[in-house]
Amino acid sequence: MKNCTSSAFQFLNHLKSLNNLGVIMKDILIVEVPTLTDETVASMHNFFEAIIKAFENHYCCQLDRYYYRPQARRRRKKLDVPPF
Repeated sequence: MKNCTSSAFQFLNHLKSLNNLGVIMKDILIVEVPTLTDETVASMHNFFEAIIKAFENHYCCQLDRYYYRPQARRRRKKLDVPPF
């Protein structure tokens, strides 16, 4: 746990140094994670993976338009049509 926390703070300091260079940085939430059993970690992973897959299946057309067809996204903006 201590290693994760110190690594997170090192990363945060790195981001702060980038911010001084003009890089825009959003607020970062650093949470100390609890120690979990292997079974719990696997269960949580499966749960999050199922949520992501459901999200991707529901919004697949919009994700495709955003990531793989930026010209369609530009056309939609020109028409002033909301994406949803």
